[in-house]
Amino acid sequence: MKVFFAAFFICLTLICGVMLLGALFGGVGLLLLVVLALAAPISVLVNILETQRKKQEELERRIQDLEGRESAE
Repeated sequence: MKVFFAAFFICLTLICGVMLLGALFGGVGLLLLVVLALAAPISVLVNILETQRKKQEELERRIQDLEGRESAE
């Protein structure tokens, strides 16, 4: 959950910064806002997939350890 909140806070901060740029620079800032708004859900998805990959690797190691113990008996 910590990782999710860290990613969310980073995305939120970037979006607020881009909104400020949009107010100051018009169209260019608005374009940046759209790009970052699209990047936010993508970063969350990448974060979720990375967490799942780590869990999968841990489970694979546990299975290999258990299979090794089984064959040794």
